[in-house]
Amino acid sequence: MGPHPELMQWPPELQLFLSCVAFDFLGTPTARHIAMSSRRYPSGSEKRKRKKRADEFIETQRGAMDKFFSSNSRTSRNQNEMAIVAMEEQPDNDPEDQGFTPEENIDTNRNDNNDRRCLSLSLFRIPVRAFIGVCFFIGALALLIWLIYRPRTIQVAVATATLSRFDLNTTASTTPVLSYNLTAVLSFSNPNRRVSIYYDKLQAAGLYQGERFGRAALPVSFQGTRRTDAAPALLVGSSLVDLNAEDSRAGVFPVELWVDGVVRYKFGELTTTTTSTLTVKCHLALKLMVASGWVDCTVIDF
Repeated sequence: MGPHPELMQWPPELQLFLSCVAFDFLGTPTARHIAMSSRRYPSGSEKRKRKKRADEFIETQRGAMDKFFSSNSRTSRNQNEMAIVAMEEQPDNDPEDQGFTPEENIDTNRNDNNDRRCLSLSLFRIPVRAFIGVCFFIGALALLIWLIYRPRTIQVAVATATLSRFDLNTTASTTPVLSYNLTAVLSFSNPNRRVSIYYDKLQAAGLYQGERFGRAALPVSFQGTRRTDAAPALLVGSSLVDLNAEDSRAGVFPVELWVDGVVRYKFGELTTTTTSTLTVKCHLALKLMVASGWVDCTVIDF
């Protein structure tokens, strides 16, 4: 963009003088950049500062011009002053004077886009935060219930067990079968003070050398807090299980009594719908027609 048309009418001496002084005063790289060059969209504050400095410079140089021009050039000087005044009063159609610059427009558009993004993110955060809050509340409530009730593992034991018959029967068929008669009384203890227990499908099974030889249902369905209940189990019948000759000679039979079932808990007035598997192992060493003593069992799964 070229110099202002009215500035081109100034005398060369005045242009040179203004160029030199403007370079010293304003610190611009070239003197022609005072008013003759166009900077690409300066900021509003920068343009106002430059305009103010130009006004101050013109005011300070009004009297100094008389030292460089004779009285014969008054008319030219008056014309130059009128040109300067005209230049000062000429409205600038720069987009900056209207309060908007390209940089400001870009920033405004960015801010609008950022606002829209922030609004969409805020709307997305609402359900996420609500979901996290619900999960936190449920977890805190479950932890509080666990701390209050704190369910403890039940205790199972064999109070007594009697093996009335445990031998091979060869008369019933060509294949020898094991005939057995086992009577046991199991003890179930609930040590919890605030938790009751429901027993579903509770059964006892007898195993010899890893093979099951009988099964019986246990008559226990509900157990209150701090309560011990006895459950008799009767296993009678025959099974295709081989009898160890050494056990027969010793007269002691290592029998395992397994208890399995499904349990549910009752916390006060609230009964859980989820179930847990109960697995108990009782290791017995029984003699024929001799009642065993108290044998504690191992709760494997609860």
